[in-house]
Amino acid sequence: MKTQNIAIIGIVIIIIAALAILFIPGSPLGELARPTGCYWTTVQGDFELESTTELPADSCSYYGDNYDPFTEGFIANGFVHYDTCTTADKLDEWSCSSQNFTGPLVVIFLGEDGRTCEADCGGLNSTLGFQSGNETYCGDGVCNGNETIYTCPEDCNTTNTTSYFDLTLISMTLSDTTPEVGQTVIVTKKVKNIGNLNGYITGSSAENMAPSGGSGGASSEILMISIAPNEQKTYTDSVTFTEAGIWQLKRGYTGKGINNETDANLTNNNMTLQVTVTNSNQSNTTEPWCEENDFGNKLYNKGTTWGQYADGTYFSFTDYCTSSTNINEYWCVFNTNAPTSNTYDCTDYDDLWSCVNGACIANITPPCGNGVCEGGAVIEVQPGHTDEVQMFGTTIAVTVFDVYSSTQANITVNGQSAFVTEGNAYVIGGIPLFVEAVLTDGQQAARKRLTTGTCTLGCEEDSCIASKNVLICPKTDAPTKPIGSSTPSR
Repeated sequence: MKTQNIAIIGIVIIIIAALAILFIPGSPLGELARPTGCYWTTVQGDFELESTTELPADSCSYYGDNYDPFTEGFIANGFVHYDTCTTADKLDEWSCSSQNFTGPLVVIFLGEDGRTCEADCGGLNSTLGFQSGNETYCGDGVCNGNETIYTCPEDCNTTNTTSYFDLTLISMTLSDTTPEVGQTVIVTKKVKNIGNLNGYITGSSAENMAPSGGSGGASSEILMISIAPNEQKTYTDSVTFTEAGIWQLKRGYTGKGINNETDANLTNNNMTLQVTVTNSNQSNTTEPWCEENDFGNKLYNKGTTWGQYADGTYFSFTDYCTSSTNINEYWCVFNTNAPTSNTYDCTDYDDLWSCVNGACIANITPPCGNGVCEGGAVIEVQPGHTDEVQMFGTTIAVTVFDVYSSTQANITVNGQSAFVTEGNAYVIGGIPLFVEAVLTDGQQAARKRLTTGTCTLGCEEDSCIASKNVLICPKTDAPTKPIGSSTPSR
């Protein structure tokens, strides 16, 4: 027994001696002793920028430092966006920009995120424009938010929704369809609520575009007129034609449900009439003129070219497909005011394109649903301009024809036209998109900025790690992995 006790005491002495050799005072937080010639030091972290996206906001306020990847914070602009570690070393950093968006302008997110493709991207963390904690998205099985039976049939079918409001401009007629210069014509409009929910007509707009390109009168009015399901209301206004040629008369109405429900379908709220006005005492010769609405020889926009020849004869030609790949495109010849046309092969523009309904469009299978969140890009397009983006293996062309109000615009994506409203998601021309903002002339919106990058020392507690204690050895002169349970400083 005595021999056993002596053996145990010896083993304990050996263990204590080994620990004394391994652990010495002075190592950071009691870690293993540094090897001979090595020393502890502190290295600083970095934030390696990968992408920056700027989005519109009515206002923008930040909490914490405005832009500091090493400090957790958030911004508020009606929505709340928190700085977030998306992986062990990736950070989404939100901040407010010092610049503004200035109209007229349409700001569009093209591609996939939580708003345009919940199936691939999820409806919350990958959504740039939604409030943190707001799980309203198409595909969640609940018809709410801005969802309607038109914008999200998956949620807003007859099972999930019992009521909706849908204001439509069903007709627009003139008291005289062959007016002359100097004549005043009455415009009659019939508006109907084709939904099953009581609501209001909240506004109207009218614009008369003269052949010379100027406005022959434009107006808008704020209304609050109740309208019941299937109820029809008739309104009239007038226009005086001041010059000969083809006029464009645009009329539109806006509405909402009785409890502020969004209009279920905004594509049926507007109409445009094309009216030919003659001059009763015009001579046999006149100054020729030519106009078009697709901004030149643009194959990816279906357009109409119209005007008047020198003999007084009016003309109007619309682009059309001559085959599945060929298009007959009309445009005005510069300085001659004469129309011309040519036939083009859409595949010369892009191998993946074909001709559909008078425009070259990309043969794209909508990517939503393939299990991959492709991401996208934010573009800013002014009325009368086109922007092109390389995406999904082809060229995406976006044209803004007109901005009708501070919320609605008419755009074309890959030859497919649509009326769009700020704050809604669409699939147009095969491309998923979200309309971030519609700004009228001179209207401004603040900018919120999302910066994505890599934290070189890792991401914890929704910020980059600012520094770490590491062991430096002269032989390699390179940091090694921290030893023990060292807590990084932030």
